[in-house]
Amino acid sequence: MKSKYSVAIWLVAGTVLAGCDRHDASDVVTKSDMTNPAGATASSPVAAAMRASVAEVRAGEPLEIAVQVRIKPGWHIYAVNRPAGSSLPTSIGLDLPAGVERAGDWELPEAALEISTSDQPRFIYTGDVEFRCRLRVSQDAQAGTLKLAGVLNFQACDRFSCQPPDSIPLATEVRVVP
Repeated sequence: MKSKYSVAIWLVAGTVLAGCDRHDASDVVTKSDMTNPAGATASSPVAAAMRASVAEVRAGEPLEIAVQVRIKPGWHIYAVNRPAGSSLPTSIGLDLPAGVERAGDWELPEAALEISTSDQPRFIYTGDVEFRCRLRVSQDAQAGTLKLAGVLNFQACDRFSCQPPDSIPLATEVRVVP
């Protein structure tokens, strides 16, 4: 037979555990909240979109793409190529069509040092951040539309918990003109 104390403990523990990973709807931004969002419609504290610096480009000319990331207040994602402890650092993968190549490394936003109780330093992004990469269209590129695609991989965390690793598909188009 259960005592009244064990029932009370279970009720309190259940209430505490039920609230551990919950957030108000106002804490979550949908991935479709950004202008010209890329893909997914599931709720997340992170939204992202990719855009090109120009709508049209001539064969042989460079262009730049930007991945704009909006992180809901109170949340963060971990920096690219910086220590993230046991968490997943952010990465961006590109799937470029034939005739387009990277013309440099990603230009990364400045990461902040997370204040935490961890022994390991963790660098994070908060708010609105932008990643930039220069591309080059080959001299022999045919006129027409180039579909540039990619994926943003990240792990979103607030001060209480981290969500499972997530990804957002990215896409934009550029026309090659004669």
